[in-house]
Parts: sequence; structure tokens; C-alpha cells
Amino acid sequence: MKEVVRTPIQMEFQIKALTNFSSFCRETKQYEKALNLLARRDSVLQTYLEFKAKNDKKNYAERLKIQELKHELNESEDVNRINTHVAAICIFLLVISVAATFKSISMYRKLKKQGAVNYRLQGMIKKCDEGDVPESHSASMDQYELLFWQALHKVRDEQYFLKSDLTIETLADVLNTNRSYLSVSINRFCDKGFSVWLNNFRIQHAEQLMRENPSIALKDLPEQCGYATTGTFVRNFKRCHNMSPSEFMNKLLIEQTLPKVEKTFQ
Repeated sequence: MKEVVRTPIQMEFQIKALTNFSSFCRETKQYEKALNLLARRDSVLQTYLEFKAKNDKKNYAERLKIQELKHELNESEDVNRINTHVAAICIFLLVISVAATFKSISMYRKLKKQGAVNYRLQGMIKKCDEGDVPESHSASMDQYELLFWQALHKVRDEQYFLKSDLTIETLADVLNTNRSYLSVSINRFCDKGFSVWLNNFRIQHAEQLMRENPSIALKDLPEQCGYATTGTFVRNFKRCHNMSPSEFMNKLLIEQTLPKVEKTFQ
């Protein structure tokens, strides 16, 4: 027991053994030996406490270092996460920007083409108002343009749009052509299908009737505009004006009433 022990476990065991042995010496009245054992125990205990304090200090420093490393790692992960989010947002904005650019170019080309078509259509409509198209003008058109002019004349000027049973097939028969050629002609010069093209004439006619007579019975409008059912009329009217026929009628009444009220208070 007089050997110096350096490992913590051995020192703990030695302190316990010295304590027990000194107690035994006191019980057997070996007081001098008991005092020597206690002195030895205290010396080992002091060494043990110094070793433990040094070891705890070392462990504390290592824990602080580990915590600092963890903190730096978390900060690094946060930075990486932020960078990832920023990169994703940049890519998303870039994709939107590219898509918007392509869409703008497409819209520009479409509007440019539609503007040229509208310019030609204005001339065609003017000729339509004057009567038959001169042969020289007809000769300058391709087959699709001439077919569209003929369809426009029938539907708009001869008011074929008022026929509730008018279909692209029946109109093609009237024009002595087939459905495919007529459909291509309308799509090329109006950029819309036959049904939308036809319904636009009907809705324009309904709007004209309501403006001329704001008190007109709404239940009579569908039949007067070429619709077989009220539901189809209301659905197409909302598509064109973003409001129902009754809401449009109320708007017209307000527009016509306000000037009279203002004039009264002047």
C-alpha cells in the first residue's frame, strides 16, 4: 500500500483500502499505525483530487472545443442551406424570366401577324360592304383567304349567325367546301375556332340590342341572337364580358341614368 498509484481506479481502490485498514487499527487499539494509514490515505486522496481536477479541466477544454466545432458546423450548414435556397430561387426566377421572354416574343409575333391579318380583313370587309369582290381582288387571295371572306360575308352580313342550327358543316355546305378547309381558314385569319368566332357575332348582336333597348326582356334575347338555349347564351356572354346579361343590363341602366341625375342637380 506504500507504492505510489497513478491510475484513478487504483487510487480510488487504495483510498478505500487505507480507510478500512485504519478503522481496523483503531478498533484493535493500534492508534499510531492507524494515524500513519490515515496520513497515507490523505496523501493519496490529494494526489487523486489533483489528478481529477486536471483531468476535468482537460475534459472541459475538449468539450468547449467540441461545442465550438459543432457551432461552426451548424453555421456552415446554415450557410449552405441559405446558399441552396438562394440558388434555387435564382434558377426559378431565371426560368420564369426565360419563359416570359419567349412568351413575349411569341405574343409580339402573334400580334404582328394578327395586325397584318386585321389590316387585310378591313379591306375585305370594306369590299363586302360595297358588294361582290372584284375578280382582280379575288385573284390576289389564296384559297383560304377567299374562303374566309365568303364565310365572313355569309355569317356577318347575311346574319347567318342568327340561325340557331348553324354549324361549321352546314356553313361549309353553303360555301360549297368542306369542314376542314373552312376550319383552317377561320383559324388562320381569326386565330380562334368556329364556335368562338360564331358566338362573338351573336354576343355583339345581343349587346347591340340591349344598348338600343335597355328594358328588353332578357328571356327573349337568346332566341333573337341565334341561341337554342338560355344557358348557352349566358355562358358565352360571361365569357365575353365577365358578367351575366342581367348584370350588363343593370350597368347600362346606370350609365344611362347617371347623366340625367347629374343634369337634374346642375
